Amino acid sequence: MAEKDKLDLGLEPETESPMKKMILIIVGTMLVTLILVFTTLYFMGIFPPKTEAAAAAEHATEEESGDEAAEEDPEDHKHDKKKHKKDEAEEAHPPSYESLDSFTITYKNNPEIRIVQLGVTVMVADPAIAEAVKKHKPMIRNNLLLMLAAQDPVALKSVEGKAALQIRIKAEIDAILKKQIKEKNAIEGVYFTSFIMQ
Repeated sequence: MAEKDKLDLGLEPETESPMKKMILIIVGTMLVTLILVFTTLYFMGIFPPKTEAAAAAEHATEEESGDEAAEEDPEDHKHDKKKHKKDEAEEAHPPSYESLDSFTITYKNNPEIRIVQLGVTVMVADPAIAEAVKKHKPMIRNNLLLMLAAQDPVALKSVEGKAALQIRIKAEIDAILKKQIKEKNAIEGVYFTSFIMQ
């Protein structure tokens, strides 16, 4: 038996407690999770957010490449300048959406479609135009109701008919705003928030 006590098998008694192992596993799991989250956010372009200096450097790089392209075709450069000015305007004032509420139109002479109910929202880029839309909302709603009552409801069943109606609504609102506030093409877009036909 004395030989067993003297024999060194290289086995040491376990000194770490199970609690320490559990803490190490939890901390390791948390680190791996954080690394995965930050990697995902980085590749999605969300993290880290661009600083103004980085955005300016990127913009300068785009302009340099745009100048090279302008040497090839000056007409394209004019188009790029217009697009750049429009982008700057959008950055200065993000677009806002103004609801014109819902419209309900009854068609008595059509046996197939008797009622059309639609919600209309317009997109504007300038806060002054948004205020003008709010101010002149009764006139806009009146003119749109008259225009909608004159529509052929069967034509509104197709996607093309709905798209054509959006164009007519935009033209009608632009005409009103041109007359009232002397602003041409004030409306950026017309969107249907609901479209029910019965």
